[in-house]
Amino acid sequence: MRRSTSKFSMKLRKLIGNIVEVYLVDGRVMRGTLTSIDADYFNMVLEDVVDNLDKKSRVAIISGSAILYILIHPSSSILESMSSIERKVLEVLQRSPNLRPADVAKLIGEDNVDEIKRVIKSLKRRGFL
Repeated sequence: MRRSTSKFSMKLRKLIGNIVEVYLVDGRVMRGTLTSIDADYFNMVLEDVVDNLDKKSRVAIISGSAILYILIHPSSSILESMSSIERKVLEVLQRSPNLRPADVAKLIGEDNVDEIKRVIKSLKRRGFL
């Protein structure tokens, strides 16, 4: 169990410097630049934060126990390196992560479900999903 947690924290650390949306268990959403993360408890520090009520703050420290899930907004250079289909799949699955590949294909207007499966596998391997 510790090993998978370690892999997860390593992936999160690679996201430092990217914009993330942190959905909290109390219903709040905080969007900002991830600047630090604690590997043991997943506490994180965001800078230039805006919440879902448009309240702004320079820095937010978020307890790992308060986090429901995190959406990652890859940097523009990462997005530019992705194909159009990868960007579309990523966008759909960030909003609805439990969709089946066939449903994703319908939503983005793609006929080839096997291609969608390949893209999903690639995005997971690269740590986007």
